[in-house]
Amino acid sequence: MRNFASMLKLFFVFVSATLLFVSSFGQSDTILLSAKVKELKALSYSNPLEALQHAEPLLAECSQAGYSKGLAEVYNTQGIILYTRGLNDLALQSFINALENFRLLNDTIGMSLVYNNLGVVSYSVKKYYYSIFFFQQSLAIQSRINNIRNVIDLNNNIGSIYEKLKMYNKALSIHRNANAMSIKYGHLVGLSTGLNNIGVIYENSGHPDSAIWYYRKALEVSDSVPISQLALTYSNLGRTLMNNSRIDEARICLDSALLMATNSEATSYLSEIYNLFSQYYDKKGDINKAYKYLLKYKDVNKLIEDQTTEGDFADFILSMQQNKWSKEKKLLDNQVSLQQKVQWLLVIVIVVVIAGFFLVYLNIRNRNRLLDQRHKLSESESLRLADELKNKEIIAQLEKEKLTSELQMKERQLTSMTMHIVTKNETLQEIEKHVEQIASGNPEKSAEMPLNKIKSIIRMNAGDEAVWNNYFYHFEQVYPGFFRQLTNLHPELTQGEQKLCAYITINLNNKEIAHVMGISEASIKIKKNRLSKKLQLDIASDLTSYLRKFTDGE
Repeated sequence: MRNFASMLKLFFVFVSATLLFVSSFGQSDTILLSAKVKELKALSYSNPLEALQHAEPLLAECSQAGYSKGLAEVYNTQGIILYTRGLNDLALQSFINALENFRLLNDTIGMSLVYNNLGVVSYSVKKYYYSIFFFQQSLAIQSRINNIRNVIDLNNNIGSIYEKLKMYNKALSIHRNANAMSIKYGHLVGLSTGLNNIGVIYENSGHPDSAIWYYRKALEVSDSVPISQLALTYSNLGRTLMNNSRIDEARICLDSALLMATNSEATSYLSEIYNLFSQYYDKKGDINKAYKYLLKYKDVNKLIEDQTTEGDFADFILSMQQNKWSKEKKLLDNQVSLQQKVQWLLVIVIVVVIAGFFLVYLNIRNRNRLLDQRHKLSESESLRLADELKNKEIIAQLEKEKLTSELQMKERQLTSMTMHIVTKNETLQEIEKHVEQIASGNPEKSAEMPLNKIKSIIRMNAGDEAVWNNYFYHFEQVYPGFFRQLTNLHPELTQGEQKLCAYITINLNNKEIAHVMGISEASIKIKKNRLSKKLQLDIASDLTSYLRKFTDGE
């Protein structure tokens, strides 16, 4: 047991060490990728093209390692580089990919950052309502985390969009709220931006004096404000003054704008400033200087265009697009192949289904044929059975009629035999009566005559046992089991009472029974009454109907 416990402990130690090693390996891999992402961000400021070239392989590494945060940040950096180069469509796709990865991480701050970038891109391509939507999404997140500076900056961005849409009142309301927050929380950059934007609103809405006042107020807040932003405000103020014939004041503002834009390398602002200088000298009548600044204006514009279309950068974008097209083509080929497989599978399924239906049809048809055959066979069998039953009924009827006829014949024979016995006994009784008359009329001669012997012969024939046995045999032929059933139910009956029952059964009257049995009719009545009592019948009951039950086998 101790050895087992020790082995178990060693096993757990080994598993824990393995998990720790795997965890530390994954963690070190993530740390390495995180460092590469930071290097990419730094490189994007100094050498955007090189940073863009490193972005694709770094995306592949992050994807392989499952490092979603790295994917999100690289996509966001890639989008910023593409946007600054004027490739808004590609930038938009990169920002969307970044947003999806930040959503997977539930990183609201990262999502807010990307929403802001999407708003900037939408603003650049003049999709102002989309821009408002993205800025508002970012604003909602920044408001939840109470990042006041970002809330102010986003409000200023949204106000600028409403100014572009010429919804000046709404834009003014947003900027004034942003300025109030900037003053409350000491956000000077936000305050300067808000004042400058209000100046733009008044300038574009035909209120130059108010615009000049707000531009000057924006310039008063110069502490901590980037000089590139101050260059923009001086440029706006110079343009407004020059449009209102305050040319000398405009020149001072334009000089400040040119100095600050040059020092901050704000090339996009230089284009507008050179254009304003060209207009200024044109108003002064100095055509040479006006032409000189017009050429500078064109050179700066060309430089900006060259930055977005320079050879290496364009080649890289083309290769990136080709890779994208190659992936899309491969995906499309896979989809076509899959679609063909699905089509073949569908064809096979349809063929199998049709074959299945055909087999089911054949099965149903064969089964219906078999059922029809069985039905016909059943009908013929039913007809045969019906005919057979009918024939049996006819045969049974004939047999019944035959039995009835035989029974009737036997009953007639029995009746005839009975009547013969009755007649014989009546004759014998009549002879006995005459013999007695002779004996009583000639008593002297009767002793000489064998009259007593004659009487003895008569009595012997009247009660002959052989005659009764013959009668019993014929009675059993007509009514089989009569005496057996009668004696089983009434074992106390004597042989004479059984004979009486037989005579009553064949409907002999008292007189006929008396002749058969060789006794008087009165004696028969007495015997019937005694028999009724033994059979537990009322005196008035019909003995015949009761005894007839034994002829039916009941």
